[in-house]
Amino acid sequence: MSEEPIKLQDFETPRVGFWARMRSYFLAGLLVLGPTTITLFVLFRFLWILDGLLGRYIKFPALVTTWLPEGRIPGLGIVAMFVLVMVAGFVASSLAGTGALAAWERVLTRLPLARIIYSATKGLGEAILSGRRTAFRQVVLIEYPRPGVWVIGFRSADPPAEVSEKAGVRLVSVFVPNTPNPTSGYFRLFPETSVRPLDLTVEQAVKLVASAGVVQSPASPNPESNRAPHGPDPV
Repeated sequence: MSEEPIKLQDFETPRVGFWARMRSYFLAGLLVLGPTTITLFVLFRFLWILDGLLGRYIKFPALVTTWLPEGRIPGLGIVAMFVLVMVAGFVASSLAGTGALAAWERVLTRLPLARIIYSATKGLGEAILSGRRTAFRQVVLIEYPRPGVWVIGFRSADPPAEVSEKAGVRLVSVFVPNTPNPTSGYFRLFPETSVRPLDLTVEQAVKLVASAGVVQSPASPNPESNRAPHGPDPV
């Protein structure tokens, strides 16, 4: 019996149809342009709002043209904001030992509504800008809002001891973020025994929550890849 000759077609890669290629190109374009467009839109939107805080008051009537109908130079408000922050920091550093800042804080903390807003914003700002470890110091897993449903949370500074004493159990402070905006969420107090620490960093957990589980940490392998291969059934 003679063997069949090897044909050139046996080595050819199956051709992909026109619409299949168009679909792959379209999906690839979405993966490139989608995140880029959203990132640039949010970034420019934030810069535009920041520029308008002071830029709306900095106008030059002599520069009123078709390109500058209000005589306002784009970007000048951001520069003015930067200069204002630097000057405020210089003044604060110069008055640090004089007691002037402490007197100003006493004035704000004696006003009913201003006291709450000032104390909360100052505490949050100090926690974020100073890099204190007590600000979202740990990523945790908790059952919320009902048993059987698990969510990722961020443990912050522990509440006052009086809170735990009144509850009769040691409580911990946990911030439960929302998806896809992890900067908003809920502040909750949970028993320490019901909070399970995770090895994820805060940045990894934020990406996981913001992407609705699509973007996962490289340090967290896929459970399917750790599953042992299924061997042959015993005879």
